[in-house]
Amino acid sequence: MPERPGPATRTRRVCAALRALRKNNRLTLHQVAIALGVSVTKVQRMETGRRGLRADDVTALLTLYQVPAEERAELLALVRPPASPGWWQAPGSRLPADLRQLIGLEDEAAVVRDFELAMVPTLLQTAEYARSALGGMDHRLHEPDLGRQVAATMTRQMVLSRPMPPSLHCVVEESALHRPIGGPGVLARQLQALCLLAERPNVTLRVLPLSRGAHPGLRGSMTILEFADAPPLVRVPVAGTHTFLQHTHEVDLAREAWQVLEHLSLPPAESAHLLGGYAGELACAS
Repeated sequence: MPERPGPATRTRRVCAALRALRKNNRLTLHQVAIALGVSVTKVQRMETGRRGLRADDVTALLTLYQVPAEERAELLALVRPPASPGWWQAPGSRLPADLRQLIGLEDEAAVVRDFELAMVPTLLQTAEYARSALGGMDHRLHEPDLGRQVAATMTRQMVLSRPMPPSLHCVVEESALHRPIGGPGVLARQLQALCLLAERPNVTLRVLPLSRGAHPGLRGSMTILEFADAPPLVRVPVAGTHTFLQHTHEVDLAREAWQVLEHLSLPPAESAHLLGGYAGELACAS
């Protein structure tokens, strides 16, 4: 029996279906809003899922669009919350909302393509490296919240070890391998861990040499999340948090940038050799 898709994927599937149904019925947002007695803004939000979806709102739309009973039941089932929420949604997790959203999407993704400009990718970080990175990026973050986010980072990484894990493709700029987050010892152990992680069949790690000069990644880090049954998303950092791009042209631009970054990067074997050399140098120095 196939797994039921997670909350983020379910919402996006319903939103895509609602947009398609409206267009198939040749109705404008304004006409739908008048028919339902709501604002155009509310209809737009229902088609984007920006504030979540309510079963009664979706029911009203499906009734307006005269959706057959079987399809109607399938879409409404996707709107209702799952019986077993993910660990990141558990009461008391106290994780930031944007982090909970990202974890949910990572859990649902079939392929994750992550470019990092300034540090080691989160899904490949050691606990001590993650603690130093999180604390350094936000000096307001103290215990117990710091420890909670480090623990969440470690738990997120379990997605790479589960049955049928996602494929993780990482490109890291060489500068990140020289930034002594946590000090030389922490960085040395982090690079050693990268060498081991890169041997996993579902992990591909490439280093982008500084000698390549300018490249599309100088605009900032990005993560492309691809799903088996939903359109892809692109995560980009914004003012201490992140946002998700989902319009086709935005995703296409991100994929083009990714292809350039991969082309400029060292092959996985050469990248692993470079990582091992840096790790050895740091271990001797520390």
